[in-house]
Amino acid sequence: MIARAYLMRLVMIFAALLGGAVHAQELPAMFDVTGVRTDDVLNVRSGPGVGNPVIGSLTHDETRVEVTAIQGNWARFNLDEGVGWASLRFLERRSEESVANAQGLRCFGTEPFWDLEIVPEETAQLRRLDTPLVDVFQVGALGRLPAEVEKYAMRGVGASREIAAVITPDTCTDGMSDRIYGLDATVFVTGSQGPTYGGCCSLTD
Repeated sequence: MIARAYLMRLVMIFAALLGGAVHAQELPAMFDVTGVRTDDVLNVRSGPGVGNPVIGSLTHDETRVEVTAIQGNWARFNLDEGVGWASLRFLERRSEESVANAQGLRCFGTEPFWDLEIVPEETAQLRRLDTPLVDVFQVGALGRLPAEVEKYAMRGVGASREIAAVITPDTCTDGMSDRIYGLDATVFVTGSQGPTYGGCCSLTD
């Protein structure tokens, strides 16, 4: 009981201190390619504008493109080991899929390498690459915290430990690539050696 109260106190203190800009449009969110001929592709450019070089493409029926930022009429998303931009004219938002009602989230970080797969209102599985053990937690919904800056919190209970996460829509990098993610995460774990992890998150199926 004491551990649970301490964990929730940590979450609330961290959420109150965490900075960031208020997001007028809720991102990241999933988009589908639309309006592209079946014999054509949607060009992906290195920056927001037709003057930037083409660095890749999306198929005419590409779905679930995780857009992490919008600049003018251009959307940014991760492509290979970096980022790309495509015209919003050919991207349609999936209204039901954003962090507020995510079907799933994958959070991850380094030093040490860790990975957390979350299915809200079901389970969260925490892995560290330096151990074969997997901690499984029964978790509740991902709820928005009562703060001016958009933040979400989740708490879960495992066999011997509890977990809590504060997830904030904000620019986040993994330190291993040129990718830019749209969710920043801090994860707290209780126990005799309960660690705190920092990293990024991405929307999943």
